Amino acid sequence: MAKLAGSRRRYWNGFMKAWDKYPLELIFSSFFFAEIGAQLIFNTVSDLSKIQLYKQAFQNVTIDESRHLAGTMSLLDNLAKGMKAEEKLMITRQMKHGFIFLSPLLYKPISIFWELPKDFDEVDQEMETVARQSGLGVPTLEEKSKGWLKAIERRREQIEKLGIPVPAIKEIDLEGEEIDVRKDEPIATPF
Repeated sequence: MAKLAGSRRRYWNGFMKAWDKYPLELIFSSFFFAEIGAQLIFNTVSDLSKIQLYKQAFQNVTIDESRHLAGTMSLLDNLAKGMKAEEKLMITRQMKHGFIFLSPLLYKPISIFWELPKDFDEVDQEMETVARQSGLGVPTLEEKSKGWLKAIERRREQIEKLGIPVPAIKEIDLEGEEIDVRKDEPIATPF
């Protein structure tokens, strides 16, 4: 539990330090990446669920997350027009940080940030298997990986037209700008 608290503390510290370091527009511009992830997970769970009530509920949530994504992409489009190249590269960095931060939910925990108990992966996989067998629509690791890749590639052209490079994320075979993230580096995502 102490390790989990350390990860949350590093996230919170990174978030708080970002306010002193970056303009408000830059901090909030990466919300779109969280919405890509949210749209991905709810759509996937809806598609895979064998329980009609869950299928419909998550389909409705996906529609809502799609609205959020459209709004944040519109905001990013507007903000990017006035951004310098180094600010756009910071958004690329935030996307990489976002993947790492969301990894326990949408992939598997990335150890350069997450300090979880030794048995976390084993217990998490066991729980996901039970949920999947119960018909709840929990994707496998391979489905999560392919889903992330597809979701980001679907938005790549739109993001790159704004002059924002998509980061390379080797865990899901995403090609792009190499962003070095070191162990114990604060993760400064706004979500």
